[in-house]
Amino acid sequence: MTTILQQSWVKTCSILGYLAALFLSIELLMQTRGASLCKTSACDIIGDYTRFGETTILGAGILFFLFLATGMLMSRRAAASGWLPVVVTLVLVGSMAFEGVLVGFQLFSLHSVCLICAGTLGTLFLLLTLWSLAVADRKILLMGVVACISGIIGMYLLNPDPGLSKDEIALAPVFQQEGFTD
Repeated sequence: MTTILQQSWVKTCSILGYLAALFLSIELLMQTRGASLCKTSACDIIGDYTRFGETTILGAGILFFLFLATGMLMSRRAAASGWLPVVVTLVLVGSMAFEGVLVGFQLFSLHSVCLICAGTLGTLFLLLTLWSLAVADRKILLMGVVACISGIIGMYLLNPDPGLSKDEIALAPVFQQEGFTD
C-alpha cells in the first residue's frame, strides 16, 4: 500500500521527467537552427564521437524521459501488479550507467563536460532519489549511484588510443572532418 506522500513523490518524478523531455526538445530545436543552450566545446566534440550524431542522442533522450515519466505516472495505478515499478527502476538505473559513461568519456578523454550532459546526469540523480523515496527502497538509490560511478570509472580506465596525446584525442574528430587522417 502506498502512502499519499509516496504518491506525491511519483507525481513529482513524472513532472520532472516531462520537464527534462521538454528541455531536451528545446535543445534539439535549437540545434536544428544552428544554436545550442550549451556553450562548452564538449557538446560539439561529443557529437562527433557518437555513431548517429548529437541530434539522435537528444531525440533518444527525449523519448527516454517521456517513457520514464509516463511509466512512473502509470506505476501509481499499477502498483498492485508490481512489474511496472520494477521496469521503471531498471530503466532508471541503466540510464545512470549510460550517462556515467558519457560524462566519464568527456571528463577523461575530452577534458571538458557538456553542460547538457551534466544537467541530464543531475536530473537523473534527482529522479533516482525521488523514485527511491516513492517506492520506499533506498537500495534503488545505491544501485543507481554505483551504476553511474562504474560507468565513469570504466571510462577512466580506458585509453581510447594509446598512441595519441590527450589533445590529439580531443581533436581527432576535427582532423577527420578536415581530411588530415588516412
